[in-house]
Amino acid sequence: MIKCIIPIFLSLSLASLSVGQTSSIWKKYQEAKKAGNEEPLPDYSYAGYGFGEKAIPDVEAEVFNVTDFGAFPDDGKADLEGIQDAINAAEENGGGIVFFPPGRFLVSEVEGASKCIEIRGSNIVLRGSGSDEGGTTLFMRHRLFPADPKIGWSIPPAVYFTPLDKGLSSREILMAKGNAEARLAADAQRGDFQIKVADASGFKVGEVVSIAAEGTRLNSYYLDGLKTRENWERINTRGVAVTEKHLIKKIEGNTLVFHAPLHDRFLVSDDWAVIVYPVLEECGFEDIHVEGNFHEVYVHHKQNGFGAVSMESCLNSWIRRCRFTNLINGAAFSGCVASSMLLNEIGGNPGHSSFSISFGTNNLFGLSRDVCGYYHGPNVSHLAIGSVVWRYTADHGARGGPDFHATFPQVTLWDACDSKYLDSHGGNFKDLPNHLGGLTLWNFNQTGKPDKDVDYWDLLPGQPDKPYGPLTVVKPTIVGFHGADTTFDRSTVGYLESLGRAVSPESLYEAQLELRLGKKPEWIEQAKTEWKEIIEDRTE
Repeated sequence: MIKCIIPIFLSLSLASLSVGQTSSIWKKYQEAKKAGNEEPLPDYSYAGYGFGEKAIPDVEAEVFNVTDFGAFPDDGKADLEGIQDAINAAEENGGGIVFFPPGRFLVSEVEGASKCIEIRGSNIVLRGSGSDEGGTTLFMRHRLFPADPKIGWSIPPAVYFTPLDKGLSSREILMAKGNAEARLAADAQRGDFQIKVADASGFKVGEVVSIAAEGTRLNSYYLDGLKTRENWERINTRGVAVTEKHLIKKIEGNTLVFHAPLHDRFLVSDDWAVIVYPVLEECGFEDIHVEGNFHEVYVHHKQNGFGAVSMESCLNSWIRRCRFTNLINGAAFSGCVASSMLLNEIGGNPGHSSFSISFGTNNLFGLSRDVCGYYHGPNVSHLAIGSVVWRYTADHGARGGPDFHATFPQVTLWDACDSKYLDSHGGNFKDLPNHLGGLTLWNFNQTGKPDKDVDYWDLLPGQPDKPYGPLTVVKPTIVGFHGADTTFDRSTVGYLESLGRAVSPESLYEAQLELRLGKKPEWIEQAKTEWKEIIEDRTE
């Protein structure tokens, strides 16, 4: 958990603060980095493909054209088997590009089916011929049904990347129910690049490990002194659950050295398990339009089955330059590490969830937009840590704002985003609060009506039987919030600066990357330029 070490900014001259004034907390962050002291902000700069250090690659590999396997666009015939055969051939080859020529492919023609397109090997890129008119469309005529009728969340998306056997879900691994290879043997602090385990013989360089614990013993630290509601069943009975996943860079004795620093504090007394976590590597889904057949008015939790693409347990992978329309659920990362969703758009008839990051560590979602207003905006939930939502826009529809969907996400950055609404949060009331510590809203531009006296820890004391309440977050940091005249209950905010005026740097993620690497990586400006061109082409 991140504990702020700077008091709330109580300047009486907010109105005179000029746009672009350098943030005070940013200055203190730079000073702390230079001096090697505890920083007043989390370091979010390791989010994204290659830990933010390099561009998503334009892969050159053997091409498996789906038409060579019997999947032909625009012929009115089902294409699921042909597409799957092309993927299987690429997997047997050890990788490759599964290529879709222009046209419309039919991927869900059987009513009542639960079969989807599955990718179970590394180095597989599904590449279309563009997501706009004249490009590639994967069309879902019928909704998919649960793979297990007793488990509602087992409904697959149209396209599903996963290394896991159907009998072993990422939830079991991430909740420390899998076989622990080792236990933590020495305390480790936020910012460290290594942990010591009792026995490192079960690990290899290049593997991903999950550091996991669950229990009420964790509650005091992660709640930072805040009380819970009686109906928050999980945290009260089972306690906070935490997992943080890392790629092993080298092994020195019983010390595992990682590519990225720890976001969390790990104490031996808290009994942390260290688990080998299976992943796919270098997988991509790009330049494809996924279209569903959802045209009803969405009723929350009453409809499902039109989901676009999900990457589960993927490392250094990506979803980019895609469009998603007439769906209930768009694109999702589940249990991914150092992966990116960039340059994507969701529209058409709005459904449930636009974009989602859950269970993973150091993932980036950005340079994307919702043009219709999904019920939930970008969803960061379920033990996700180190997530960044960067330069996202949601100015349309009735909802579509930030979503913190409970089950203990932490250390999340919303960075230089425009949204009509301050939140569209969700999550079962039994799994609240919505977010633990480390949430930062940086230069958030609220374009809709203002909210007044936003209380981030309202436990509804006069309404004990009411299951849901306002968004609950452990002491967020809010810097440069502007647009609408929204105000906050400052007793529930960890740090508040420059309310009503944007600050410099414009993007905290970009600034932290530049500070860490000595210069801003070229992919940042290239991606921003590409996104601007995409938007201009679509508005002509």
